[in-house]
Parts: sequence; C-alpha cells; structure tokens
Amino acid sequence: MADISPDNLFKALTGSFSPDANQRREAENFITAAQRQQGFMQALCRVWIEDQVESVIRQSAAIQVKNGIKNFWSRRVQYDGSVQQITEPGPSGYELCDADKAFVLNNIVDIAVHAKGDAKLRNLAIECVRECIHREYPACWPELLPQALGLIAATEDPNKV
Repeated sequence: MADISPDNLFKALTGSFSPDANQRREAENFITAAQRQQGFMQALCRVWIEDQVESVIRQSAAIQVKNGIKNFWSRRVQYDGSVQQITEPGPSGYELCDADKAFVLNNIVDIAVHAKGDAKLRNLAIECVRECIHREYPACWPELLPQALGLIAATEDPNKV
C-alpha cells in the first residue's frame, strides 16, 4: 500500500515529469497504486491548493482529481425520495470511498475560488465542479447552492467568484 501523504504524492507528481524513464515509471506506478486508496483525492486536493508548489505539479494534481471523478465516481440521482446509483463505476469496477467524495464536495467550490489567479487551475476546478454536479446535485449535494450563495455574498465583487 502506497503512503499517500501530500509529501509523497508531491514527489510522485514531480517524478511523473522526469526525463529519466525509470523515475517516471516509478512515479506513475505509485500514482496508479494510490488511486484506489482512501484519502488519495484528499491528498491530491491538498497539493492542488498549495501555493508554494510549482504550477505544473498543481495542475497534475488537479488533472488526477478530475480523472478520479470521471473514472471512479458513479452518477447518482434521486427517485421518489431515494438515492439510486444510475451508472456503474469505471472499467476497473472501483468506486471512490464516501470520505473522498465528501471531501471533494465540501472543498471543490472553495478550490475553484482559491485558484482564481491561475486560469488553468481554475478551469480544472470548474470542470470538477461540473462533473460533481452531474453526479450528485441536487439529491446528494444539497449544500452546493448555499455554499455558492455564501461565497457570492461574502465577496465585494460577485463577478470574481
């Protein structure tokens, strides 16, 4: 089992850009193994928002989050008051754990706002928000609207949210 601390994940994301094929392969293997561990999405988000981390590494973390949502998060909708899964997990059959899903849902809007200075990071965050809406809103993500309205109310310029 890979140690998915933010430091180790940072090293793996950095290594995935290495010109050394062995180092790159090792980093990619680490990331592939870590994808199925609880806390992986949380660690990626922590790297993503770290201002001291090089932009390309933050983008790599953001892309991993986006791909994790698309590949390992099935769509759920509400029918007659009950929530039902309407799509299967990705080809691997793996589904993100509820803790990682909850972390993403609780933080992705703030991540999008935090990334306003970097268009690439912000666009990736917006894509993640869109993917989460597609999978969870409104039945499984009722907090989205109050969170978005709170951000708009708390800013001096709502156009910058």
